Amino acid sequence: MVSSAPVPGSGWPGRFSRAEGTLERVRCDDDPHRIPERAEFIRIPLDDLRYISHIFGMLIDDMFVEDGDEIPVESLLQPRVVAEIAFVMARDLAGPGVTTVDALTAVGGVLPAIEIVDSRIADWRVQLADTVADNASAGRVVLGSRITPATAVDLRLAGLLLHRNGSPLESGAGAAALGNPVRCLSWLANRLLPPQRGLRGGDIVLSGPLHRLVPVRPNDVYEVEFAHLGTVTVRFGGGGAAA
Repeated sequence: MVSSAPVPGSGWPGRFSRAEGTLERVRCDDDPHRIPERAEFIRIPLDDLRYISHIFGMLIDDMFVEDGDEIPVESLLQPRVVAEIAFVMARDLAGPGVTTVDALTAVGGVLPAIEIVDSRIADWRVQLADTVADNASAGRVVLGSRITPATAVDLRLAGLLLHRNGSPLESGAGAAALGNPVRCLSWLANRLLPPQRGLRGGDIVLSGPLHRLVPVRPNDVYEVEFAHLGTVTVRFGGGGAAA
C-alpha cells in the first residue's frame, strides 16, 4: 500500500443493522493466474467501523511480513493491528455443502497471526462501498513461526493476549470468529464455488479479528501470545505518525 493522503468516504449506504460478524483472508499463490480471495465479515463495534456485511478482497505475496520483522510506518496510511488465527490448507476444499468438520479435516495446521489493516478512507469513516473499493482494507500480514495441527487444539477456546511494547493491551479467543474460526473456512468454501474458485492446498486463510482493532504508533512493537499456538511479533519503524 503506497502512502498518500487518505480520501473522504462515499457515505453510501449508511449504517447496516447487523452488529457483528467475522473476517477471513486468503492467500492463494499456487497458481499465478488464479485470483486470491478474501471474505470479510467485520466483528467489531459499530463505533469503530460503520458497516457490517460480507465482502471479498485479495491478499498478495508482498503483503506478507516475516515474524519479528520491522514495517516502516510511513509505508502505510492509517494502520491498525489485530490478532487472528491463520489456517494452512492441506488439501482442496470447495462447496457446496462443506461442513465445519469437512473444513477442519482439510486444514494442515494453524499459526498465530497479526493482521495490519489499513484504509485509504480518511479517519476510517468507511462504508461498505468504500471498503470494497479499498480491497477490504488489506495492509500486511505477519505469520508466526510455529505450525500446530488443527485438531490438536479446540480453536474456539484458544485464548490470546496482545502486548504493545511489553504491556498487555487486548485479549480475545478463537470463538470471537463466528463462534468457531473453522466455521469461517466452511462459509468461504461454500461461497467460492468451482470451477473458478474454491480453497486449494497451500492456501492461507485468516480467521478474522479476535478483538478490536488497535491503532499503530511509530516505534511500536506488538506481540501476540496464543494459548497452545505460540507467539507472533511485528515491529513498526519510526516516521510520519500513523492515524
